[in-house]
Amino acid sequence: MVIFYSSFGAHFEIIETGWIDAYKHWASMHGMCRICGPWFFYILLFLLYEVPIIFLAVYGSAQFAVRHNPLPGWAASLKRRFSGERGDTSGEEAPDIRHGHLQARMAVPWNKKELFFLFCIYWMVVALAAYAYIGEKVPWLIIHQLFPMILVSVYLMTEKKMYVALAGCIFLILMTWHVALVPADINEPIVQVQNSEDMRTVMKLIDVSDTVVIASENYWPLPWYYRGDKWEKMRFYGKLVDTGTISSVNPDLVITHDMSSYPSLEGYDKATYKLSYWFSIYDNEHRIPEYYLKRDGKLGSINIDVFTKPGLYEKANVSFPAIQQSTAQTTEEPVSQSRQRWDQKLANITVRMFGPDSYQKSAG
Repeated sequence: MVIFYSSFGAHFEIIETGWIDAYKHWASMHGMCRICGPWFFYILLFLLYEVPIIFLAVYGSAQFAVRHNPLPGWAASLKRRFSGERGDTSGEEAPDIRHGHLQARMAVPWNKKELFFLFCIYWMVVALAAYAYIGEKVPWLIIHQLFPMILVSVYLMTEKKMYVALAGCIFLILMTWHVALVPADINEPIVQVQNSEDMRTVMKLIDVSDTVVIASENYWPLPWYYRGDKWEKMRFYGKLVDTGTISSVNPDLVITHDMSSYPSLEGYDKATYKLSYWFSIYDNEHRIPEYYLKRDGKLGSINIDVFTKPGLYEKANVSFPAIQQSTAQTTEEPVSQSRQRWDQKLANITVRMFGPDSYQKSAG
């Protein structure tokens, strides 16, 4: 940690201030609710992807609680005390009963194994509670909660648990086979947002262009792929500009957001591509059971209009799209509406921890 956080010793001052700066940063992210979600956000992902583990963890926690529950012993002691058994020494039954209760209470000693699982249960509960409260809700943070849950799930690995674990292994093998045949499936809530494969075509067009105008707020990951000297061909405006500006630059290619674009540009061909896409809860909120079984979710997307001079497609050795992708308004429209996601509706019924407006922004 010291090596990496100090950039291999180049910034040792980070060792002194880095931990508090990290806390301040994530505290501010929590306050601004950048990527919000309901308190049960991760529970939904566990039920979708980690069903065997979450049920085994609950069962293991229940087993641990029963084995170390002091209430039966206390209740028996109180019962004997109020029934007068404490002073009864005439028979042999009372000492046996007391001895039996003593054995019951001492049957599960607090050895290192039991203390370790107590720590794991505490770790699991604290992690679930902490990430339920933290405002930054992203799918990959389930790993921090999943690890202690895995440890708890193997508590008292009995024959019954072995059957559940075996069923989980069979399920894992089937899912591995499925993933091997379908290596890229964006229709999963575990994938937050990814750039579209359409960007490969767009970048081929950029590569053969001398000048490119980006008149859109949506342009990532272009600055990453064209960093350094490659960015010199770019003319970045960050928003839609008038056509006179485009004419003065005379670019080979113009990129705009399709919801803030030109109907047409004289001397340019127009095509629409997906910039990024994601699992759309708006198109799937009324078919959750069907999606759970079929995994055939519908996509939401951010689209871009690409204007190219004639002949640029031939120069890039790519084909002009025969069917225009004109679904931008239908895929992005729900983000700007006041409709609430199905899980947010449930959150409002239970505990309204996060504002719906900021949560809807995170969906886009």
